[in-house]
Amino acid sequence: MITIKNTYTVKPDASTPSPGRFHLSSIDQTGAITHVSTIYVYRRPTSAKPFETLVQNLVTALSKTLVEFYPVAGRLHYIPNGGGQVELTCTAEGAEVTEAESEVPIEHFGDFSPTPLIKPLLPFIDYANKELHEIPLCLAQLTRFPCGAITVGLAVSHVVFDGVAAMLFVSEWSKHARGCLVDLVQPFLDRTILKTTGVVNQESSRSDVHTAYTRPPLLEGQSDDVEQRGKETTVARLELSPEQIAELKNRANLDSKDGRPYSRYEVIAAHMWRCSTKARGHRARQLTRLRIVIDIRNRIKPPLPKNFFGNAVICLAVETTSGELQSNPLGQISSRIRETLAKADDRLVRDTLSYLERQEDVTKYRNFHSIGGSTEVGFFGNPTFDITSWLSLPLYGTDLGWGPEDYMGIGAIGIDGKCFIVASHDTEGSVVVFMRLQVEYMKEFKRCFYEDLK
Repeated sequence: MITIKNTYTVKPDASTPSPGRFHLSSIDQTGAITHVSTIYVYRRPTSAKPFETLVQNLVTALSKTLVEFYPVAGRLHYIPNGGGQVELTCTAEGAEVTEAESEVPIEHFGDFSPTPLIKPLLPFIDYANKELHEIPLCLAQLTRFPCGAITVGLAVSHVVFDGVAAMLFVSEWSKHARGCLVDLVQPFLDRTILKTTGVVNQESSRSDVHTAYTRPPLLEGQSDDVEQRGKETTVARLELSPEQIAELKNRANLDSKDGRPYSRYEVIAAHMWRCSTKARGHRARQLTRLRIVIDIRNRIKPPLPKNFFGNAVICLAVETTSGELQSNPLGQISSRIRETLAKADDRLVRDTLSYLERQEDVTKYRNFHSIGGSTEVGFFGNPTFDITSWLSLPLYGTDLGWGPEDYMGIGAIGIDGKCFIVASHDTEGSVVVFMRLQVEYMKEFKRCFYEDLK
């Protein structure tokens, strides 16, 4: 169905610094060890150049981009006896670009939701048989279709990139591809800026501050999470129109405590969390946790440099019972989320960084991203729900030399209860939700998601 024609190792096209061990922050060390994938779809490329020429142009552009973003050309190594920590060495070994052709029409891949159907369009990463240091930190696959359409599948290491960093990298790569060199951005690479003094503020070091990094609750009546880990999951794409979002906000604002309207993120997150407990059939006294991923760039004081390149996200958590979620109005749930977000000031952020720096073994944080949860820290699926918002990311309008994309989306979602919220590519004001849930609960979740809007 998909034939690989060529694979290119892309190294920086000029000499780069070789500092040996490149500093990784405590956030880098406690996030996913795997890659995050996205897909770009170009149904009618505007360039008349042969596909092979377009591929070579992107390869050349990537080699130029890697000069400024030189850590991306390096490799990760596990630190011996390092408790799961890794080090990044700037070896200039390069990124990888694959040239492929599809025998089937582009319509075969539907709406490009992050299901196994689009997996052949994404770079293949052999985690099972390759050592960590053998895997590039950035891989791309360009696939040509019989109609002339092109897809670009991108996979970047979450140790090196968060969403903002990935968008900065893609933006600079696209500028080189188009030859737009007058407004290139210099990335801020020094991650030692996130080091803490080691002094822990007692008020902000309460155990509830770091709930998101502790063992999540188990289902009532179960002594472990083995059964939940083994359950089959599936992915869904759900969309909310501007009118539906307005209805959610109006309903939530009826119970606003301070008179300040709730944001679309606050009400959508509250709505989805409540739907998850209904769909999963939780008992009223079942404890459930909402994990929230937040960007700290402007929460830390002073703010991080505008072009900071690295991971700058931490996790927060809200906990309550499923009964409370289902019996209380949407505004009260939204209020709990707002209160949690409001806690994330400079003091809490620095205390969280210090907390993560003090972890001697980070394996428990690494594992759940790739295999569903470490046995030490627990399973981050049912009854937990995990939301990442990409609403503020500049996801769209990536012109690699043949016009902007017709679609861009996440390539894969790894675990039960994981959700991404993004702005719609095509409909102004609409929001799209991509999520993974256990198969037995997905139908009921979809029903609740839309019927509870009425």
